[in-house]
Amino acid sequence: MAKKLDNKEKNGTFHYMENATAWTSIHVVCLLAFSSAVQFTLYFSSTNQFLKTFDPNTTEFFYGLVISSYSVGNVVFSPIMGYLSNKLRQIKLLLYVGLICQFVGNLIYFYVEILPFDKKIFLLIGRFITGIGASNVSLMKAYISGASLPQDRSKCIAYITGTMAVGAFCGPALQLIFVHLGHPGINILNLFRIHMFNAPALAACLFVIINFFFVFFFFEEVYVDILETPNNNYLSLPPYNFKSILICYLTRFCQTFISTNLETLAAVISMSVFSFTALESVNVISLANTGRAIIALLISLLYVFVKIENYVSLRNTIIICTFWMILFHIITYPYGLYKNVLVYNSTITYFNNTSVGCNILKHSWCESLTPCNPYLYYITHTIIIGSTYSAVNICLNTLFSKIIGPRRQAFEQGTLNMSKGISQMISPPFIGYIFDYAGLKVVWIIHISFLSGAIILWIIYYKKMVPFKLFNDKNYNDIFSIELSNSNISQDTEKSIHSGNSLSTSQNILKN
Repeated sequence: MAKKLDNKEKNGTFHYMENATAWTSIHVVCLLAFSSAVQFTLYFSSTNQFLKTFDPNTTEFFYGLVISSYSVGNVVFSPIMGYLSNKLRQIKLLLYVGLICQFVGNLIYFYVEILPFDKKIFLLIGRFITGIGASNVSLMKAYISGASLPQDRSKCIAYITGTMAVGAFCGPALQLIFVHLGHPGINILNLFRIHMFNAPALAACLFVIINFFFVFFFFEEVYVDILETPNNNYLSLPPYNFKSILICYLTRFCQTFISTNLETLAAVISMSVFSFTALESVNVISLANTGRAIIALLISLLYVFVKIENYVSLRNTIIICTFWMILFHIITYPYGLYKNVLVYNSTITYFNNTSVGCNILKHSWCESLTPCNPYLYYITHTIIIGSTYSAVNICLNTLFSKIIGPRRQAFEQGTLNMSKGISQMISPPFIGYIFDYAGLKVVWIIHISFLSGAIILWIIYYKKMVPFKLFNDKNYNDIFSIELSNSNISQDTEKSIHSGNSLSTSQNILKN
């Protein structure tokens, strides 16, 4: 059976197909999700240094505001995108809107040095507009839920979560390509300069143009698992477990809080704690993120081809990975076993620009901090964070989708994306402030506390973190049977639903 929109339902065409997951469109959506993830982390390893080229007195707090402005745009416009999608009954037009915002935001970042206005504020505005463009990620996830057959659902979720995890790590790694440009870089016709700090923005603009091409020529809005009767009415389903969904929201917030903080502080830790120069900092961070991207990709491939969930349950994997993140913080905690950080006085070194280490006028904790070995930090960071971030992303999204059950998930996916966006919004300025005034020890203690709280919640509600069951209540069973009868569903379809084949409910309804 196939259904197309009539002329009143303009701006898009939908096909309801029965036997094929819409792989081409799903691959295009995954490319867009990868692009959004890259553009969130692309400037983590260089924005702080870039800010200081035109404002040497900028603080880590303002740097955190610049990073979080992306998430502000994401959080504010995610529900707006969802509302517009429901009104327009399509996502393709909104994908174009998102791509335009990403292009404009990156273009502002590229030209910010030559703007005759407050450069710091326009850098923040550029990131905010780019964040607006990324607000349609929840629509992409909701689309994948409806465009994949039940047997392909976990693989499709692994695709998009895997590509986003790899994209999040590839962003800083791409900076490595442009390091050789240095700063102030190459003068282009005395109009502007291309250097190691703004070249990634130009590359992002080119990437957005490529995404336009793929959406225009290859994306077709195809759905294969729609929970509607032949009269386009929704069927009443038992409510999903709200506590389980809430724990998923909190876990996503916690996971994003930790990863965003580590990325936000990456440049500051490398320069203030490990005494790297600006160039060494960019190189080390880019190499570490390249390693994490490779590990994240390997984890995603394992879930696609090996199906690890058949051997270790989704909830157990999430608990194990959270414990490993705690272990990373325990290993790298500054116990005082290594040498003290190198300190300097900014009033002496400002004019010759030779400052290396921790500024004692800015951070009162500099002289008392004794960090771990930098090799130990970056090796454990690459291996543990790279593997656990990807695994938690895949398992949490898969379990989240299964807890909701065979129903439209746009609102829930949008809320999950909002919990991530809120974390990305508040964590950079918060952790930047904590690092400025309390140092690395307090940051690590906060991280361990958050992760420990997440593990406790999963242990307490362990038995409730399971997939949705359609018929576990006789009252709902009877109500659903009446609705099926009123919808002229065949007896064979009704029997197949009651026999436990709930995941194929929508396909059977469409067929009949």
